[in-house]
Amino acid sequence: MHFKSAVILFALYFVTAAQSVALNEIQLDEIRLLFRTYENGIYNISKDDIVSMGESIGMNNISDFVYKQGVANAIQLLDLLVFLANNDKKTDDIKKSSLLPYEVKFYVDLFSKKDREGNKDGLLGYDEVMEVIDALDLENWTSFDYSKSALQCLKNGFEINKKINASDFLHRIWEVKPEGTGLDRKQVEDLMTLHNDNKIDGHINPVGIMKFLKKLSIFKKDYEGQLAFDPKRKAALELQDLLMLSAEYSNEEKVGTVYTTPSVRQGLSDFSIQDVNKDGLLDNDEVMEIANHYVSTSITKENIVSFMIKHDANKDQRLDLAEFFMALFKEGVNLSSYDANDEKSVHLYKPYKFSLI
Repeated sequence: MHFKSAVILFALYFVTAAQSVALNEIQLDEIRLLFRTYENGIYNISKDDIVSMGESIGMNNISDFVYKQGVANAIQLLDLLVFLANNDKKTDDIKKSSLLPYEVKFYVDLFSKKDREGNKDGLLGYDEVMEVIDALDLENWTSFDYSKSALQCLKNGFEINKKINASDFLHRIWEVKPEGTGLDRKQVEDLMTLHNDNKIDGHINPVGIMKFLKKLSIFKKDYEGQLAFDPKRKAALELQDLLMLSAEYSNEEKVGTVYTTPSVRQGLSDFSIQDVNKDGLLDNDEVMEIANHYVSTSITKENIVSFMIKHDANKDQRLDLAEFFMALFKEGVNLSSYDANDEKSVHLYKPYKFSLI
Protein backbone atom coordinates (compact mmCIF):
# COMPACT_ATOMS: atom_id res chain seq x y z
CA MET A 1 0.00 0.00 0.00
CA HIS A 2 1.34 3.44 -0.84
CA PHE A 3 2.01 5.39 2.33
CA LYS A 4 0.16 8.43 1.09
CA SER A 5 -3.09 6.56 0.60
CA ALA A 6 -3.02 4.81 3.95
CA VAL A 7 -5.66 5.80 6.45
CA ILE A 8 -4.06 6.93 9.68
CA LEU A 9 -6.17 6.35 12.74
CA PHE A 10 -5.31 8.44 15.75
CA ALA A 11 -6.81 6.78 18.82
CA LEU A 12 -5.45 9.11 21.48
CA TYR A 13 -4.58 7.41 24.76
CA PHE A 14 -5.20 10.47 26.91
CA VAL A 15 -5.43 10.23 30.67
CA THR A 16 -8.61 11.99 31.73
CA ALA A 17 -7.30 13.42 35.01
CA ALA A 18 -3.83 14.46 33.92
CA GLN A 19 -2.66 17.89 32.85
CA SER A 20 0.40 16.94 30.85
CA VAL A 21 2.82 19.10 28.91
CA ALA A 22 4.01 16.21 26.76
CA LEU A 23 7.73 15.62 26.16
CA ASN A 24 10.57 18.12 26.34
CA GLU A 25 14.22 17.84 25.32
CA ILE A 26 15.51 16.58 28.68
CA GLN A 27 12.89 13.83 28.79
CA LEU A 28 13.49 12.78 25.20
CA ASP A 29 17.21 12.58 25.89
CA GLU A 30 16.63 10.26 28.86
CA ILE A 31 14.40 7.99 26.77
CA ARG A 32 16.89 7.89 23.90
CA LEU A 33 19.75 7.10 26.28
CA LEU A 34 17.92 4.07 27.68
CA PHE A 35 17.04 2.64 24.29
CA ARG A 36 20.47 3.32 22.79
CA THR A 37 21.97 1.16 25.55
CA TYR A 38 20.01 -1.77 24.12
CA GLU A 39 20.05 -0.84 20.45
CA ASN A 40 22.00 -3.96 19.41
CA GLY A 41 18.78 -5.91 19.99
CA ILE A 42 20.45 -8.76 21.88
CA TYR A 43 18.67 -7.99 25.15
CA ASN A 44 15.17 -6.67 25.73
CA ILE A 45 14.66 -3.67 27.96
CA SER A 46 13.03 -4.83 31.20
CA LYS A 47 10.05 -3.33 32.97
CA ASP A 48 12.43 -2.35 35.80
CA ASP A 49 14.61 -0.45 33.31
CA ILE A 50 11.59 1.49 32.09
CA VAL A 51 10.40 2.21 35.65
CA SER A 52 13.86 3.46 36.59
CA MET A 53 13.98 5.77 33.56
CA GLY A 54 10.47 7.05 34.30
CA GLU A 55 11.38 7.82 37.89
CA SER A 56 14.48 9.67 36.70
CA ILE A 57 12.26 12.15 34.85
CA GLY A 58 9.93 12.47 37.82
CA MET A 59 7.02 10.25 36.84
CA ASN A 60 5.28 8.73 39.86
CA ASN A 61 3.00 6.31 38.03
CA ILE A 62 5.46 4.90 35.48
CA SER A 63 4.74 1.41 36.88
CA ASP A 64 1.26 1.73 35.32
CA PHE A 65 2.80 1.39 31.86
CA VAL A 66 1.63 -1.84 30.22
CA TYR A 67 4.87 -3.69 29.52
CA LYS A 68 4.70 -6.30 26.75
CA GLN A 69 6.85 -9.38 27.24
CA GLY A 70 8.86 -10.59 24.27
CA VAL A 71 8.32 -7.44 22.21
CA ALA A 72 11.23 -5.76 20.43
CA ASN A 73 12.59 -2.73 22.24
CA ALA A 74 11.76 -0.32 19.41
CA ILE A 75 8.17 -1.61 19.29
CA GLN A 76 7.82 -1.26 23.07
CA LEU A 77 9.03 2.31 22.66
CA LEU A 78 6.07 3.34 20.49
CA ASP A 79 3.54 2.81 23.28
CA LEU A 80 5.91 4.14 25.93
CA LEU A 81 6.33 7.52 24.20
CA VAL A 82 2.57 8.06 24.05
CA PHE A 83 2.19 6.95 27.67
CA LEU A 84 4.90 9.32 28.89
CA ALA A 85 3.50 12.22 26.88
CA ASN A 86 0.11 11.89 28.53
CA ASN A 87 1.18 11.70 32.16
CA ASP A 88 2.52 14.38 34.49
CA LYS A 89 6.23 14.40 35.23
CA LYS A 90 8.20 16.50 37.71
CA THR A 91 10.55 17.52 34.92
CA ASP A 92 7.68 18.95 32.84
CA ASP A 93 8.21 22.64 32.13
CA ILE A 94 5.38 24.40 30.36
CA LYS A 95 7.57 27.42 29.66
CA LYS A 96 9.92 25.38 27.48
CA SER A 97 9.22 24.16 23.96
CA SER A 98 7.81 20.63 24.12
CA LEU A 99 6.00 18.13 21.95
CA LEU A 100 2.37 18.24 23.06
CA PRO A 101 0.30 15.06 23.49
CA TYR A 102 -1.34 15.67 20.11
CA GLU A 103 2.03 15.99 18.42
CA VAL A 104 3.52 12.91 20.06
CA LYS A 105 0.56 10.79 19.02
CA PHE A 106 0.46 12.22 15.50
CA TYR A 107 4.17 11.72 14.83
CA VAL A 108 4.43 8.34 16.56
CA ASP A 109 1.47 7.06 14.56
CA LEU A 110 3.02 8.28 11.30
CA PHE A 111 6.24 6.53 12.23
CA SER A 112 4.45 3.35 13.34
CA LYS A 113 2.30 3.19 10.20
CA LYS A 114 5.35 3.26 7.97
CA ASP A 115 7.04 0.61 10.13
CA ARG A 116 4.04 -1.72 9.78
CA GLU A 117 4.35 -1.42 6.01
CA GLY A 118 7.96 -2.63 6.21
CA ASN A 119 9.95 -4.77 8.65
CA LYS A 120 7.65 -4.26 11.65
CA ASP A 121 10.64 -3.89 13.97
CA GLY A 122 10.00 -0.32 15.17
CA LEU A 123 12.93 1.01 13.14
CA LEU A 124 12.96 3.04 9.94
CA GLY A 125 15.69 3.53 7.37
CA TYR A 126 16.51 6.85 5.74
CA ASP A 127 14.22 6.42 2.71
CA GLU A 128 11.33 5.39 4.95
CA VAL A 129 11.87 8.42 7.18
CA MET A 130 11.82 10.66 4.11
CA GLU A 131 8.41 9.20 3.18
CA VAL A 132 7.13 9.88 6.69
CA ILE A 133 8.21 13.51 6.75
CA ASP A 134 6.67 14.01 3.31
CA ALA A 135 3.33 14.14 5.15
CA LEU A 136 4.40 17.24 7.11
CA ASP A 137 3.65 20.78 5.98
CA LEU A 138 7.29 21.76 6.36
CA GLU A 139 7.11 24.57 3.83
CA ASN A 140 5.11 26.52 6.39
CA TRP A 141 7.29 25.69 9.39
CA THR A 142 9.57 28.48 10.55
CA SER A 143 13.13 27.17 10.35
CA PHE A 144 15.50 27.75 13.27
CA ASP A 145 18.26 28.13 10.67
CA TYR A 146 17.21 30.92 8.32
CA SER A 147 19.81 29.85 5.76
CA LYS A 148 17.96 26.55 5.29
CA SER A 149 14.36 25.43 4.99
CA ALA A 150 12.71 23.38 7.73
CA LEU A 151 12.77 20.41 5.36
CA GLN A 152 16.54 20.74 4.86
CA CYS A 153 17.11 21.09 8.59
CA LEU A 154 15.01 18.02 9.29
CA LYS A 155 16.70 15.91 6.62
CA ASN A 156 20.14 16.89 7.89
CA GLY A 157 19.35 15.24 11.20
CA PHE A 158 19.17 11.73 9.74
CA GLU A 159 22.02 9.53 8.53
CA ILE A 160 21.53 7.74 5.20
CA ASN A 161 22.89 4.39 6.36
CA LYS A 162 21.45 4.34 9.88
CA LYS A 163 18.06 3.16 11.11
CA ILE A 164 16.31 5.16 13.81
CA ASN A 165 13.66 4.48 16.43
CA ALA A 166 10.66 6.64 17.28
CA SER A 167 12.41 8.56 20.09
CA ASP A 168 15.17 9.63 17.69
CA PHE A 169 12.52 10.71 15.21
CA LEU A 170 10.61 12.72 17.84
CA HIS A 171 13.77 14.39 19.06
CA ARG A 172 14.57 15.60 15.57
CA ILE A 173 10.98 16.82 15.12
CA TRP A 174 11.31 18.68 18.42
CA GLU A 175 14.51 20.34 17.18
CA VAL A 176 12.86 21.76 14.06
CA LYS A 177 9.26 22.27 15.18
CA PRO A 178 8.08 25.82 14.49
CA GLU A 179 8.10 28.44 17.20
CA GLY A 180 5.10 29.88 15.43
CA THR A 181 3.77 33.40 15.10
CA GLY A 182 1.96 33.50 18.41
CA LEU A 183 -1.62 34.22 19.37
CA ASP A 184 -4.02 37.01 18.53
CA ARG A 185 -7.55 37.71 19.69
CA LYS A 186 -9.25 36.00 16.77
CA GLN A 187 -7.44 32.73 17.45
CA VAL A 188 -8.68 32.83 21.03
CA GLU A 189 -12.22 33.62 19.87
CA ASP A 190 -12.13 30.62 17.52
CA LEU A 191 -10.97 28.37 20.34
CA MET A 192 -13.70 29.64 22.66
CA THR A 193 -16.29 28.83 20.00
CA LEU A 194 -14.79 25.37 19.46
CA HIS A 195 -14.77 24.67 23.19
CA ASN A 196 -18.21 26.03 24.02
CA ASP A 197 -20.21 24.92 20.97
CA ASN A 198 -18.73 21.51 20.18
CA LYS A 199 -18.93 19.39 23.33
CA ILE A 200 -19.98 15.75 23.46
CA ASP A 201 -20.11 14.03 26.85
CA GLY A 202 -17.68 16.52 28.37
CA HIS A 203 -15.20 16.33 25.50
CA ILE A 204 -14.67 18.54 22.47
CA ASN A 205 -16.28 17.02 19.40
CA PRO A 206 -13.44 15.33 17.45
CA VAL A 207 -15.00 16.53 14.20
CA GLY A 208 -14.66 20.11 15.43
CA ILE A 209 -11.09 19.46 16.54
CA MET A 210 -10.14 18.00 13.19
CA LYS A 211 -11.67 20.99 11.40
CA PHE A 212 -9.63 23.26 13.64
CA LEU A 213 -6.41 21.29 13.10
CA LYS A 214 -6.79 21.51 9.33
CA LYS A 215 -6.24 25.25 9.63
CA LEU A 216 -2.82 24.67 11.17
CA SER A 217 0.41 23.95 9.31
CA ILE A 218 1.00 20.43 10.65
CA PHE A 219 0.19 18.15 7.72
CA LYS A 220 -0.03 18.69 4.01
CA LYS A 221 -3.54 18.85 2.62
CA ASP A 222 -3.19 15.44 0.96
CA TYR A 223 -2.86 13.90 4.43
CA GLU A 224 -5.01 16.01 6.73
CA GLY A 225 -8.31 14.54 5.55
CA GLN A 226 -7.15 11.10 6.67
CA LEU A 227 -6.83 12.05 10.33
CA ALA A 228 -9.26 10.53 12.78
CA PHE A 229 -8.95 10.42 16.55
CA ASP A 230 -10.93 9.99 19.74
CA PRO A 231 -10.08 12.57 22.41
CA LYS A 232 -10.38 11.25 25.95
CA ARG A 233 -9.45 14.20 28.16
CA LYS A 234 -11.84 16.77 29.55
CA ALA A 235 -12.70 19.60 27.18
CA ALA A 236 -10.89 22.29 29.20
CA LEU A 237 -7.63 20.29 29.08
CA GLU A 238 -8.00 19.60 25.36
CA LEU A 239 -8.43 23.34 24.95
CA GLN A 240 -5.02 24.02 26.49
CA ASP A 241 -3.20 21.83 23.98
CA LEU A 242 -5.16 23.30 21.08
CA LEU A 243 -4.33 26.84 22.19
CA MET A 244 -0.60 26.04 22.24
CA LEU A 245 -0.83 24.29 18.86
CA SER A 246 -2.53 27.39 17.46
CA ALA A 247 0.28 29.64 18.70
CA GLU A 248 2.94 27.34 17.25
CA TYR A 249 1.42 26.15 13.97
CA SER A 250 -1.03 28.84 12.81
CA ASN A 251 0.18 30.92 9.88
CA GLU A 252 -2.95 33.00 9.51
CA GLU A 253 -2.35 36.75 9.36
CA LYS A 254 -2.49 38.29 12.81
CA VAL A 255 -4.50 41.39 13.63
CA GLY A 256 -3.94 43.78 16.51
CA THR A 257 -2.11 42.71 19.64
CA VAL A 258 -0.15 39.46 19.27
CA TYR A 259 1.22 37.41 22.16
CA THR A 260 4.42 35.62 21.19
CA THR A 261 4.60 31.86 21.63
CA PRO A 262 6.99 32.13 24.63
CA SER A 263 4.61 34.57 26.32
CA VAL A 264 1.71 32.18 25.67
CA ARG A 265 3.70 29.39 27.34
CA GLN A 266 4.33 31.71 30.29
CA GLY A 267 0.62 32.49 30.55
CA LEU A 268 -0.25 28.79 30.43
CA SER A 269 2.33 28.12 33.14
CA ASP A 270 0.84 30.79 35.41
CA PHE A 271 -2.64 29.43 34.77
CA SER A 272 -1.62 25.84 35.47
CA ILE A 273 0.09 26.70 38.76
CA GLN A 274 -3.16 28.14 40.07
CA ASP A 275 -5.23 25.24 38.70
CA VAL A 276 -4.93 23.20 41.90
CA ASN A 277 -7.14 20.27 40.90
CA LYS A 278 -5.76 20.20 37.33
CA ASP A 279 -9.16 20.30 35.64
CA GLY A 280 -8.21 23.11 33.26
CA LEU A 281 -10.51 25.60 35.01
CA LEU A 282 -10.00 28.35 37.59
CA ASP A 283 -12.66 29.18 40.16
CA ASN A 284 -13.08 32.61 41.77
CA ASP A 285 -10.43 32.05 44.42
CA GLU A 286 -7.91 30.73 41.90
CA VAL A 287 -8.57 33.63 39.52
CA MET A 288 -8.21 36.06 42.43
CA GLU A 289 -4.84 34.50 43.31
CA ILE A 290 -3.43 34.82 39.81
CA ALA A 291 -4.92 38.31 39.42
CA ASN A 292 -3.13 39.44 42.58
CA HIS A 293 0.16 38.48 40.92
CA TYR A 294 -0.73 40.31 37.72
CA VAL A 295 -1.81 43.62 39.26
CA SER A 296 -0.24 45.91 41.82
CA THR A 297 -3.46 46.69 43.69
CA SER A 298 -5.17 44.29 46.07
CA ILE A 299 -7.93 42.16 44.53
CA THR A 300 -10.95 41.56 46.71
CA LYS A 301 -13.84 39.13 46.50
CA GLU A 302 -16.05 42.02 45.40
CA ASN A 303 -14.09 43.05 42.33
CA ILE A 304 -13.13 39.51 41.39
CA VAL A 305 -16.84 38.74 41.13
CA SER A 306 -17.30 41.61 38.68
CA PHE A 307 -14.25 40.45 36.74
CA MET A 308 -15.68 36.92 36.45
CA ILE A 309 -19.03 38.27 35.31
CA LYS A 310 -17.24 40.26 32.61
CA HIS A 311 -14.97 37.49 31.31
CA ASP A 312 -16.71 34.19 32.05
CA ALA A 313 -18.06 33.81 28.51
CA ASN A 314 -19.88 30.49 28.96
CA LYS A 315 -21.19 31.44 32.43
CA ASP A 316 -19.96 28.30 34.19
CA GLN A 317 -18.53 30.44 37.03
CA ARG A 318 -14.96 29.46 36.15
CA LEU A 319 -12.35 30.57 33.63
CA ASP A 320 -10.78 28.21 31.11
CA LEU A 321 -7.48 29.05 29.42
CA ALA A 322 -9.09 30.67 26.38
CA GLU A 323 -11.26 32.89 28.59
CA PHE A 324 -8.15 33.79 30.59
CA PHE A 325 -6.26 34.90 27.48
CA MET A 326 -9.31 36.74 26.18
CA ALA A 327 -9.41 38.63 29.47
CA LEU A 328 -5.77 39.63 28.94
CA PHE A 329 -6.57 40.87 25.43
CA LYS A 330 -9.67 42.80 26.52
CA GLU A 331 -7.89 44.41 29.45
CA GLY A 332 -4.97 45.46 27.26
CA VAL A 333 -2.36 43.38 29.06
CA ASN A 334 1.13 43.68 27.58
CA LEU A 335 3.07 40.42 27.65
CA SER A 336 6.03 41.75 25.66
CA SER A 337 8.16 42.15 28.79
CA TYR A 338 8.60 38.38 28.91
CA ASP A 339 12.14 37.72 27.66
CA ALA A 340 12.05 34.48 25.66
CA ASN A 341 15.83 34.41 25.50
CA ASP A 342 16.35 34.37 29.25
CA GLU A 343 13.69 32.05 30.62
CA LYS A 344 15.68 31.14 33.75
CA SER A 345 15.76 34.75 34.94
CA VAL A 346 12.04 35.36 34.53
CA HIS A 347 10.04 35.45 37.75
CA LEU A 348 7.05 33.17 38.02
CA TYR A 349 4.67 36.05 37.48
CA LYS A 350 5.01 39.39 35.75
CA PRO A 351 3.18 42.55 36.87
CA TYR A 352 1.21 43.05 33.67
CA LYS A 353 -1.34 45.30 35.40
CA PHE A 354 -4.72 44.72 33.84
CA SER A 355 -7.76 46.52 35.15
CA LEU A 356 -10.55 44.77 37.01
CA ILE A 357 -13.11 47.50 36.39
